[in-house]
Amino acid sequence: MGTALATVLTIAIEWTGLGHVFQGVNVSDREDDWENNYRIPDVAVYLQGNPARACVTHWFGGPDLAFEIVSPNDRCREKLPFYASIRTRELMIVDRDPWALELYQLQGDTFVLIGTSDLAQPTLLASAALPMSFRLVPGAKRPRIEVDHADGVQRWFV
Repeated sequence: MGTALATVLTIAIEWTGLGHVFQGVNVSDREDDWENNYRIPDVAVYLQGNPARACVTHWFGGPDLAFEIVSPNDRCREKLPFYASIRTRELMIVDRDPWALELYQLQGDTFVLIGTSDLAQPTLLASAALPMSFRLVPGAKRPRIEVDHADGVQRWFV
């Protein structure tokens, strides 16, 4: 799923020159000794103009949008304070048991849950950082993430 999300975001963001998309990149709150405090979001988007710095081994500062795909026994919600501390603008949590999307936006120094999309309530979650919206929809074998570009033309299913 991370690869498919990164592919869609690469088409919509990187290929259009809006920024860079990474799958499994190191992000930290420090330039040196970063190994002492870092996270690895499943997908991260850094738009042009983002004040974070690209180091050889990691990014020093938060992405505009990070995706965390929940794994069994994962504690991704415990990462919210870290992502807020590095000024990540938005965080999307993709939960698979039960299936749901949660979009958090940075307001001040903390994340606020903007909305949830699940199969019972497939709410469209509009990103404030990217020209895209996301929602959970039924799929043949598992739920899918519908990704809509703000241009009203492009749509992908992950």
